[in-house]
This record gives sequence, structure tokens and C-alpha cells, in this order.
Amino acid sequence: MRGEEAQSKCPDVKVFMVEEQRGKANLNKFRAASNEVMNAISSFDPKIVVERASIDEAYLDLTNYIESCSVEPVIDDLSDMLVAGILEENQINDVNEAHKKSLQYFFEQVESNSDDHDLLVGAYAVKQIRNKILDQTQFKCSAGISRNKMLAKLSSVLNKPNGQTLLPLSSVPFLYRTTPITKVANLGGKLGEEIKKIFKIELMSELAELSQSQLAQHFNSKTCQWLINVSKGLEHRPVVARSIPKSIGCGKNFTGIGRNALTTLEQATFWILQLSEELVERLATDEEANGRRAKLLTVSIKFHDKDVFSKSLPLYDITAEKISEDVKRHVFSKYTLSNGSLVHPIVMLSLMAAKFTKSYLLHNVSKLDTYFAKAEKPQDQRDNETSITTPTESV
Repeated sequence: MRGEEAQSKCPDVKVFMVEEQRGKANLNKFRAASNEVMNAISSFDPKIVVERASIDEAYLDLTNYIESCSVEPVIDDLSDMLVAGILEENQINDVNEAHKKSLQYFFEQVESNSDDHDLLVGAYAVKQIRNKILDQTQFKCSAGISRNKMLAKLSSVLNKPNGQTLLPLSSVPFLYRTTPITKVANLGGKLGEEIKKIFKIELMSELAELSQSQLAQHFNSKTCQWLINVSKGLEHRPVVARSIPKSIGCGKNFTGIGRNALTTLEQATFWILQLSEELVERLATDEEANGRRAKLLTVSIKFHDKDVFSKSLPLYDITAEKISEDVKRHVFSKYTLSNGSLVHPIVMLSLMAAKFTKSYLLHNVSKLDTYFAKAEKPQDQRDNETSITTPTESV
């Protein structure tokens, strides 16, 4: 619930607000904490591929580490781990006892040369990484260990807080019995909603029961094969080494049509400038740390009862004033009435910078652009007396 709604139902609840800056939550402390955690993960072993997925999430490819690891995990090493799908088979009501029994059962079934044994070695590594994060940052975290990014993500929430879950492929049917279709990567948007509407289903277990011929009546062969693979727990997205984000953005929600939603261009202009200032500040910090500069700006707007609308603009002059003016001119002009009102109330507004390139490349382009600048055309005295010369904009 939102804080106000929670307080209306429970007046004694204590609600703590995040520190604000420019009228919105200031997440700088969270970003700094995120960097600490990512540094701890990345320094564990160079053979592990780390992909930073968000401010509080990362994917790890442990393949090379497992192949070179000589450690033989024992149950005591993984005492806080749940092996998904075995709890139900043992019919145990006590959660702690269920974790212990599921782990014991799994260890007894695993052979030393099996894929599941590799998962145990990976789980041992994840436990050591979690310990390192705790030692270096004092932050606790949860993890999911499985054969691909999709299953690892889904299993990571099964043993919170401060626990880890191992999900063998044999336990996918168990997991899918309670997994909504829209919780799976790439099914959280229109495709997932379309599947739910067409087949009148809600869960991944129901999707797994559909035949290829049923799917082929509504989707092309590529989508059908992908859906069949996902319904079996198979996915092939690689973990891509990335310790810094692909994009930098900021936004604000304006909930409540009558009270908080933006209804005029003046209101929208104010918030565009606030977001632009935050974005420019973060881009400057990023350039100093990573030596790169963004070339693309994406503006996203959600009007009340409408889908999110996005428009991309080139990012040349990284100043809050220029960004704000470009957004106002190229985006909001078509959504503003003659009296200054917006055509629809805005409930969400965000700016995102992406398509980074090394700063020195942009500096070199700037020098070349100046070198080949078009020369001013000579004018006679009479022209000079009556004309106003404006500098040509360089892009």
C-alpha cells in the first residue's frame, strides 16, 4: 500500500519517508549502496561474469568458476538454502525443517558428475558471495540458482529475506503451478496479456499444457517455439558482462487525477526542468567515473487511462535548460491546447539517457565539426546595416 492508504487503515503505523530533492525521492544513497554491493560481487572471482541488471539486482554466470572449482559442498555449507520443488514432496509443515529435509534429500540424489551437482557448486559460490557482501557492506541479500536467467530470477524470491533457493530443472513444474504468466521475462507486457486473454489462463503451468498447434493459431513460428521453450523452463539469454548501467534515468509519478496529476503545460514544464537537472547531475557524475557520454534522450509519459508514450531525441547539449526546452518543443507542443491545458492529465513523467560513447570520441567530433564549419558569406555594407547575424548551431 501507499503510505497514506496504510495510515488510513492503521493510524498507529510509523511511515518513514525517503529524503527528497527537487520535490522527489533522492535515491543517491541507494545508488551508492548498490555500487558497494556490485563491487563486492565483481571482486569475488574474475571467472564469474557479472551483469548488473538494476539498482538492486545482478545476474551471475558461474560456468567458468564451476568448471575450475575443486570444492565439494557439504550440507552445512548451505544451511540457509531451499531446494525448490522438494518441500511439497516431503509434506512438511515447519518451514525450517522443510528447508533442512529438502536439502538433505537433494544431496542424497545428486551424483558427482551431474548437472545438479554443478548447481550445488554454484550454490556454494553464491553463499560465499553473499557472505562477502555482508562482511564488506553490512547488507543482506537473497539469491536464486538455476540453469538460466529466467529460472534464477523466479526462484530468487522464494526464500526471502536473506536466503537462497536452488531450482533444478526437474522442479520447474512445481514452480510454475504458482507463477503468474506476467511474472516471466518478456511476458509482463502485451504478449503476456494477449496469451491470458486468448486462452483464458493465468499461470505458467497452464501455458505448459498448450500444444504447439494451439499456439500456432495465434502466433508466428518463432514466437511459438519461444513460448514452448519457456513453458519447459528453457531460456538462452546470455549473462552479459556489465558493471555499469546501460541507461541513466529519473522520473516521477503523479498519482491521483484530481489532486496530483499534471493538467497544464506550466506544471509539466516545471517538472521537466526538475528531472532535467537531476539527469544532468547524474550524467556528469557518470562521465567523470566512466569516461562516457550519452547521445540519446528518451521521454516517457503516461497519460491517465492511456498506455505509456515514449519519444526519443538526440542528446547534444547536456544542460538542464536545453533538455527541458527540447522536451517542451518536440514532445509537449502536440499535447497542449491553446489555453495551456494538456489534452490528458499526466500521471507519470520520466527522462532516460542512453547510447553512451566514450567522451574523447565526442570531443574529437566537436573539433572536426568546428574545423569544417561553413564560412560566413561576405556581405556588402548595405546588408550589414540592416541584418542581424546569429551564430550557426553546431551539432
